[in-house]
Amino acid sequence: MTDGHEREAVTESSSNESSPSTTSSSSKTSSSKTSPPADRREFLKGAGLGAVAGASYGKFGLAPITPAAADPIAPPKMSAEKWWPSKWGADDQAGASNHITPAKVLETAKWIKDGKIYKLGHDYEASMPLFGKRVFTLRIPGSPTGGPFGENRLVYHDEFVTTEIGQVGTQFDYLGHIGIAMGAPGDKAEMRFYNGHTVADFGDAYGLKKLGVEHCKPLFTRGHLVDMVPVKGRMMEAGEEISMADVRAALAKQ
Repeated sequence: MTDGHEREAVTESSSNESSPSTTSSSSKTSSSKTSPPADRREFLKGAGLGAVAGASYGKFGLAPITPAAADPIAPPKMSAEKWWPSKWGADDQAGASNHITPAKVLETAKWIKDGKIYKLGHDYEASMPLFGKRVFTLRIPGSPTGGPFGENRLVYHDEFVTTEIGQVGTQFDYLGHIGIAMGAPGDKAEMRFYNGHTVADFGDAYGLKKLGVEHCKPLFTRGHLVDMVPVKGRMMEAGEEISMADVRAALAKQ
């Protein structure tokens, strides 16, 4: 069972190093049939853009969150139509990661030219972006923690970590994270998540019974890196918006 978040491996200061990783916007599934404007939707489809969650804006930002920054755009009105069952079936828990098929993997592999790996995740450490008053503390209990053992005199390090794993550093949310309260206040039978699953069905204090990130299929697909610095002429500030006009201008310069 899980909390519905995908996390990156632990920090450079622990005995486990985080591994290089890439991610994709397919990990989060919308809970409404309300669609983005056709112009933006078609642009993203044509460009094949993959969105990577950054640590510079909104709840992940380094700057204080103002009411305007927290909700810069009014949320869409709730759809009168239900958005379930999924096109992948009423029992599906993989969401848009179902798009990663063997054919998609083979198609993606054709674009690999030099084999370089770029790390997109942020190492776990105390100064990383944290939501609200959340903290990340790491302690190595003893150095070494244990040993020596055996004829080869083995010694080892363990870690003791205190933190919350959501909205801490680099992450992407999975399908059990965001839902819509469709019924009366407090009615868990009408708090709907992906594929119509309700809090009454899968909510549990010890981990979600459904829609956990363990159901996400491995993400291996083509992505595009869009460089904003040439467009802005400088490094961007925390909370500064990237518009579709900015994206088009950046792609024209690349």
